[in-house]
Amino acid sequence: MEAGSWLSREYWIRAARRVRHRVFLSAVGRLRAVMLFVDFPNAPASNAPEGYRDTEPYYRWFAPAIDWFKASSYGRLDLEITPIHKWYRMSKADSEYGFKRDVFTRNHHIEYIKEAVSLADNDVDFSQYDIVYIVPSRNALNITYSPTFIGGRHCPIVADGKEIAYVVTFGRDMWRWGFKVLNHETGHILGLPDLYAFKPKMVGSRRDIHYYVGGWDLMGWISGHAPDFFAWSKLKLGWIDENQVDVAFEKGTTEYHLTPIEISGDTKMVIIPSGPYMAYVAESRRPIVNDETAIDSGLLIYKVNIRIRSGRGPIRVIDAIPGEDKMPSRDLDHACFGIGEGRVDTFEDKKSGITVKVIKQDYNEDVIQVTRVLKT
Repeated sequence: MEAGSWLSREYWIRAARRVRHRVFLSAVGRLRAVMLFVDFPNAPASNAPEGYRDTEPYYRWFAPAIDWFKASSYGRLDLEITPIHKWYRMSKADSEYGFKRDVFTRNHHIEYIKEAVSLADNDVDFSQYDIVYIVPSRNALNITYSPTFIGGRHCPIVADGKEIAYVVTFGRDMWRWGFKVLNHETGHILGLPDLYAFKPKMVGSRRDIHYYVGGWDLMGWISGHAPDFFAWSKLKLGWIDENQVDVAFEKGTTEYHLTPIEISGDTKMVIIPSGPYMAYVAESRRPIVNDETAIDSGLLIYKVNIRIRSGRGPIRVIDAIPGEDKMPSRDLDHACFGIGEGRVDTFEDKKSGITVKVIKQDYNEDVIQVTRVLKT
């Protein structure tokens, strides 16, 4: 994007909504997905743990993801999942498909998907679906994790005259993450980046990859305490309208009223530009709906850098009270700004001449003042 007009509302609305729709699927309207179930010669479903020898329990495991998307999108995304209740036997042992993070390649992924799609082709008209989900039997211990495949230009997988360009191949980590791994991986299909860190920090012998956003968005931490998408992401996906966004680019002090992102209606975010590629975003978070397990609430502030790629911290949460926990990710659990005993009500970036202050706060809204000293 051109940097010349960065102190404008139009610039930041356009920056937030920039999604390559030729690459990713639209997040508004109906998305049709088909769910296939595969087992392996060394891990037949008949030998899976009791209760997981039929396909229905696997579908039920993921089914809550449908309502999660509906709530997060304020009803704008309707994900339909059609399960094909049949086991498709893959030709090789599960260990022979390369599902190890240090060796797994796009070619491994293509081979695995092609085989599963070919096995199901007599039962499925793939031209009727936007997304393919492939689920392995629970005893397939070597299908270790759940990568997303996006075909891009010249997609190498075709069935029923349609490119199979959007696929999630689930692995054993689905049992650890729960159903929201489907929301996370589908988020990539909709154009969202990974918000966890590809490069871990070591705290003693402990490995931390969630130090950018903590548990505040499931693109960062799937099982985080407050997993609903950031307002920035909801604006990108088309779930928040332009008239629900304020942009604080004028010099002086302006008051804004924010309602929780977990529910629809009213103003959801204030974008506060600090440079041509960076801005702070203020939003209101409450322990309701998709964030019902949140262990903090109030005004959440984070910094967005539109030039930083997936896994490198394009969004970074500002901690109201840093240093409470040695683990950086856990330290962000109580990142919200607020009013009252033990709370911090003001954030200041002296270099950028920006101050954000919470002046009123209740269950229904945060009222804030944004002050800009500089306009350069």
